[in-house]
Amino acid sequence: MVNATELYPNTPTPDLDVSDWDFDPGYNLLMGEYQSSVFMYLNTTLNPASIVCGSIVCSILLAIRAYDKSLVDRVSLRLTAVVSAVDVIKAAVYIIFTYIVTPGAACSTTAWLVLFLTNLYTFLSVAIAFNLQWIFLHKNQIHRHLEAAYFSVSITLAFITTIPPLAAGRLGYDPFYGSCWFRSYSSKTTIAWEWGTFLSWNLLGSIYCFFVVVAVILRLRQNVSILGAYTSSKASPDATSQEKSKKTLRLLRKLVVRISMYALIPIITQGGWYISEIILQFQHRLDIGITYWVISGTDLPGVLNLIAFCMDPAISNALSAVKLAMIDTYGDANSPNAKDHKFKAWITRTFLGSKQLHTNDSLFYPMSESDNMNSSDTVVDIDLQHLPLTHYPATGKSGPSSSRGSTAAINQGSQYYKMPWIGNANEENGTSRYSEGDEEKIRTVLRGL
Repeated sequence: MVNATELYPNTPTPDLDVSDWDFDPGYNLLMGEYQSSVFMYLNTTLNPASIVCGSIVCSILLAIRAYDKSLVDRVSLRLTAVVSAVDVIKAAVYIIFTYIVTPGAACSTTAWLVLFLTNLYTFLSVAIAFNLQWIFLHKNQIHRHLEAAYFSVSITLAFITTIPPLAAGRLGYDPFYGSCWFRSYSSKTTIAWEWGTFLSWNLLGSIYCFFVVVAVILRLRQNVSILGAYTSSKASPDATSQEKSKKTLRLLRKLVVRISMYALIPIITQGGWYISEIILQFQHRLDIGITYWVISGTDLPGVLNLIAFCMDPAISNALSAVKLAMIDTYGDANSPNAKDHKFKAWITRTFLGSKQLHTNDSLFYPMSESDNMNSSDTVVDIDLQHLPLTHYPATGKSGPSSSRGSTAAINQGSQYYKMPWIGNANEENGTSRYSEGDEEKIRTVLRGL
C-alpha cells in the first residue's frame, strides 16, 4: 500500500488508499489575499446591483399587470419575472456566502442555496428556450397545463438534483477550496457528485438554450430577408403599406438583438464557472483570470436580464399603451378626471405630456384575455398583410393549399404569401378563407418570443 502522505502531504484523508474514491489529495485551490479581497469587493458591489435590477423588472411587470393585465399576459414574461425573482434571491445568498467561511449548518445551507438557485435559474432558462422552440419553431399552441409544467418541472428538478448532496453531507466548508461548496472537493466521489447534481445539468441546459436561440435567430433572419425583398418589390399597394413593412423589418431586427442577449446571458454568467470547475477538478490549479469571470459573471444576471428586458418590444408597447391611456384620461386639465385626480393629472402632464390627437400606426396590438386563453402566447402582433413569410411569384394558379395546423396562403394581387401556424385556410379560385377564430391568429406572427 502506497503511503498517501508521501505523495500528497496535505491530504485530509491520509488513512485511505490513493485509489479510493473518497481519497482527497488536498490540492491547494485557495486564492491569494489580494484576490480574496477583490472577490469580497465584487460580491458586495455587484450583487446589490443585481438585487436592484431584478427588483425593477418584477416591479415594472407587476405595475403594468395591475394597470392592464392583457398588456403583459404572456408566458414568456411570467417566466422572465420568476427568473428575475430568482436573480434577486440568489444575489442576496451570494452576499451571505461571501461572509461565511467556517464549517457548520449555515455553511452547508448556504452552499445548498447557491446550488439550488443556480440549477433553478438554468431550468427556467431551458423553459424559456423550450417555449420558443415549441411555439415559434414548431408552430404549436401553448396551453395552461404546459405553462404550469414550465414552473413545476423547473422547481421539482431543482429540488431533486440538490437535496441528495445535502442529505448525504457532501456540502460544506472545504479548507483547501476556501469556501462553502462541496466538501472533500478533490476526491473522485465529490467530483462525481458535482457532475451528477450541478455541472452536467447546467452545461446541457446552457447548450440547449444556445442552439434553440441560434435556430430562432436564423428563422428571424430568414423572415427579415423575405420582408426586405417584399418591401423593395412592387407588391406593396401603397406608401402606407411600404412604411408598415419597413417598421416591421426594424422590429424583427430588434427582436434578433433581444433574443441574442437572452442567449448570451447564461453563457456570460455561468460559462466561466463551468470552465473553472473543470480546471480545478482535472488540472488541480486555480486560474485567476477565469476566477474573475466566475465572480463577476455569477453576480451580474439581474443586471443583464434588466438590459434584455428593456429591449423587449412588447414592454415598449405596454409602456406606450399605458402612457397614451394616462394622457387620454388625465392629460386635459379641464376634464372631470383631471379635476378629480389632481395628483395623477399633474404627474401625467409633467412627465408624460398633455392631451392631444394621437395617431396609432404602431405595428403592435395589445393582447386580449381571450387570446391568452386560446393559448396565443403573443409578444408582438403584426398585420400579416405587411409580413409575408414565404413568397410565391405569380403563376396564374391558385396559391398552395393548406390544412389546419400547417400553413395558409393569402392572395395579394397576383402573389401569394405562405403563412405558417395559421389554422384553417382553403383557397378557392385564388382566394383564401379563414374561420372566425382564425382571423385573430392571422394577426400573430411572432408568438412566444
